Amino acid sequence: GPKFGQDSPRGQQSSHTTVGKERTAGAQAMGVSETVDPSAAEDAIANLDAWIVELASHSPSAPVVDMVEKLEVLAALTASRQIRDADFSAAFPALLVCLLTRAWSADFESQPLRLTYLLFTGMLHLPELDVDAVVGAIGHEFLTALFERITSERPAGRLPRGFGEQATVDGGGGSGGGMGAEGAAGAGVGVALTATDEFSWLRTILHWLYRSAPLLRPPLRARIGLSLVRAASVAVPPPGTPLLLEVLMPIMAGFSQPPREAHAALLLEVLLPLHRPAGKVEGHGPCLGAYHQQLVQCEVSQLRAQPELLEHTLRELVRMWPVEREGNSGKEVLLLHELETLIAAAPPTPALARVCARVLAPVVLLSLQSDNSRVAERALMLFHCSPFVELLLATPRASYPPLVHALVRHGKAHWNPTVNKMTYHVLLLLRERDALLFDESAAYAWGLINMGHTERAHSALEAAADVRAEARGEGGRGHRGSADLPATGGVGEERPPSRQSPLGARTHRSSLGSVSSTSPRKPSPLSPSQRKSFRRESDETAQLSADGLATSAPPSLAGRLRPPMQPSQP
Repeated sequence: GPKFGQDSPRGQQSSHTTVGKERTAGAQAMGVSETVDPSAAEDAIANLDAWIVELASHSPSAPVVDMVEKLEVLAALTASRQIRDADFSAAFPALLVCLLTRAWSADFESQPLRLTYLLFTGMLHLPELDVDAVVGAIGHEFLTALFERITSERPAGRLPRGFGEQATVDGGGGSGGGMGAEGAAGAGVGVALTATDEFSWLRTILHWLYRSAPLLRPPLRARIGLSLVRAASVAVPPPGTPLLLEVLMPIMAGFSQPPREAHAALLLEVLLPLHRPAGKVEGHGPCLGAYHQQLVQCEVSQLRAQPELLEHTLRELVRMWPVEREGNSGKEVLLLHELETLIAAAPPTPALARVCARVLAPVVLLSLQSDNSRVAERALMLFHCSPFVELLLATPRASYPPLVHALVRHGKAHWNPTVNKMTYHVLLLLRERDALLFDESAAYAWGLINMGHTERAHSALEAAADVRAEARGEGGRGHRGSADLPATGGVGEERPPSRQSPLGARTHRSSLGSVSSTSPRKPSPLSPSQRKSFRRESDETAQLSADGLATSAPPSLAGRLRPPMQPSQP
């Protein structure tokens, strides 16, 4: 409609000048020449359907020059909005969809494929085009070809350099980022256009299709979920995985409230398994880094709607934590960053924080003691996040002893000076929070070091699980100390992690980083009575060792902290 100030001839002249500039910018942003042969333009506008049919039926053996010339003319007319002068027939939307499907099936070369994307995405947002007719022409064949293109294993998943150009069409009126050429073809008004590779165009088409076709949303969601599940089952997911997650982000942001069961299943059964692939991309580190940012944003969106799923999310992340022998320190750094982001975005309640602390403490302690400086620094940076510190120290009596034991690193400084400085600041933070408990934990940690116990500090958390189980009358190894300090016992105890422990899954892991099915346990050669006698003798030996240490421990610790168990003779 007319704008303010356009009633006068001067205003009309200014308006025409502005539209002309926008058309020029749009044509330059599309990467096509604004100058079109007038005779070719008239022929294309008059015989638009015939041109599209000819392009869709182009034989791969025929010369590409003629096809490229016609595509350039149509793309230039679309960018300059001159194509709006054509009379769109009822069959034109189906022909446009057929052209793009043909480009995928015939595997067009880079230049004609780029021009086809420019033409298709530019046409989608013309007001003269019947959107319902385009949606009606999109069927199973088009959707199958679209997702095969997204999840294909082409070299690096990208077209040659120069396939697309990054440009900006001045103006407003776009509906959200990531829509690519959406605004560039709409009434002379555009949005940021980024086309660094083919995935930008595919994302534009998938965004538009989900927004414009409500009836196709269920099958689109099903195809996106199935593609992500398949991506989680291979060592290196296809390069189109970030694209699918980018499309999924606004979908999850628009979920209805209250959350449904399917929303939780999306997080637990589709998104979290994407942490499983442990492959590496040469020159780019872990394959998880290719789509980690989009994955974390999807998880944050769901956890804000359902904070009670935080415990299940953290348990899955711990299960998929890379073991040291894999040498995948880059993945450890990404997971540590993810822990901080999730907890900062959805802080748990005090009751849930105590449960989450028991889940996270083992991997945090292992990372603090890592010889890899990147892993150790990222673990120490967690203490700059207040919600994470509150979660980890939700039960100070259970957290301080193993945490201080991990920070002192068996009495030896780390080889990296930066790690040592950061460790010093974390120790100061712990001392400021509770000076008395810090001094007791430090004295006990140095006592273990002086006695020659140099095993990892995370065993304290596993021993604490047995102590709590026995305090509830569920069995366990037996606790000789007070019941109000269960988690401080067994700091130096060395034994393999139990199956109920958060680290239990770390001992059996497949090549993809997922928990594999464990082999059945071999039958014990001892009879039940012999096993019972053996456990009783072991408890008696542990009690003698505990009494010997308790007499030499500092007065503030005697009778309060459970000492490490001495290895018994076979």
